[in-house]
Parts: sequence; C-alpha cells; structure tokens
Amino acid sequence: MQKIEIKFELNKELDKHVIWDFLGLDKPPVGGIDFAESIFRDHPYLMILKENNKSDEENWKVICDYVDDFYERNIEDLNTSLEAIQKEWRKDESDFFDYISCIFKDPEVSEGEYAGYLSIINCNPRFLHNKTFQVFYKHKSGTNYVIAHEVLHFFFYDYANKRHSKMFAGLDENTGIYWDLAELFDVVAMSASDFMSNRYFENIHPYPEHAKYLDVVRSIWDKGHDIDRWIVESYEYINSQPVA
Repeated sequence: MQKIEIKFELNKELDKHVIWDFLGLDKPPVGGIDFAESIFRDHPYLMILKENNKSDEENWKVICDYVDDFYERNIEDLNTSLEAIQKEWRKDESDFFDYISCIFKDPEVSEGEYAGYLSIINCNPRFLHNKTFQVFYKHKSGTNYVIAHEVLHFFFYDYANKRHSKMFAGLDENTGIYWDLAELFDVVAMSASDFMSNRYFENIHPYPEHAKYLDVVRSIWDKGHDIDRWIVESYEYINSQPVA
C-alpha cells in the first residue's frame, strides 16, 4: 500500500478549542474517562473555570490567555518535543504501515491532511473529516502509541464505511456502537503479538466502559485475524448485549 508520511506540527489554536470542548461545554465523561480532570491535573490554573460564574466569552478569554502564555513560556521545550516525536515515529512508521497492509484487505489511502498536532493536554482526539489528530507530548505510553492508535482509526473507519456500508449507514462515528467498535478494534489489533513487534503496546487498556466486551471481541480476532469477520461478529455481539 501507499505509505503515508504523517506531518507533525504545533497548533496552539486547536489546543484552545479542544480545551474549550472538554471544559467550557462541560463535556461528560467519554467511555468512562473524565478527560476534564486530566486537563485540570496538568493545568491546575484552569480550575478557575470551575470556580467562577463568568460568561462563555469570559471563560473563553481565560483559556486563550492561558494557552498563549503557556506556549510563550514553553516554546523551546515544545519545539524540542515536536522534533523528538517526529524522529521517534520515523523509526517505526514502516512497520506500522506493513501491519496495516496485513490486517486490512487492499487498504486505500483516502484524501486527508494526515497531520498530528502536538498538544499540551492529554485528550488526544482524532478528526475523521480531515485525518488529523492531537498527541499529548508527555503521554505516559509514548507518543508512538497515540499516533498508531489514531491513524489506525482512520483506516478502520474508511474500511468499515466502504466494505460494510449497509451495517453502518446512519450511525454516528463518534458515539454509540460504531465508536465502540473502532475503539475496541484498536485495543485488539494493537495488543496482538505481531503488531509492530509489540514494542510499545504491551499494556493497552480499553475505555472502562468497553472492558466488559474485550475478551469476546479479542477471541473473535484470534480466530484468524480476519477484519470482516471481526467487524460483523463483534457488531452482532455488542448489539446483543443489554444496555446498562
């Protein structure tokens, strides 16, 4: 398959908007993880947003001023981290795309920016519409973990939308069973012994709300690493489970 060269850049404005999304709009926990708390832990100054009764405009200004100041004070460290992230990924990108070629059938590279934006917060969202994502520059599992995780999402959704369009027609890619499947597939695929020699991914954990499905969907994958079987049987299994 055609290799993709992921671009890595700083994107201060995106950090502002993602912080607003997870804090300013009082976003609920995702899959059992409260990403807002991780932001407060790494940036305790922003706790002021929980403690005041200011308008959205005033809270947005707090976020913008804080992020501007953080980047200004730490720009050298951020640029150094950006260079290190790029260098680390270049070591493993060939192995990653070789694995992609093995698990997807005739994988195609769809149009997109394929850019990873270094982030000062540990939320690591991906944006399917333009094939971009954020990567927390101090991620405890290493930034290659985040990069592989998010780029794998791009291929999974492209494949599922193309090969199983009837199954997923009308489903939201960011919530519900479609999102459940995408996240579980990343855990199953990345924790397999043949994934990039499993150098970085030995202790991958699912979202807390997905843990109850993991043994079954992993057993489906172990039947032969067949992506189409996995999608169909995992969908049927999760869809058959009672709603908590």
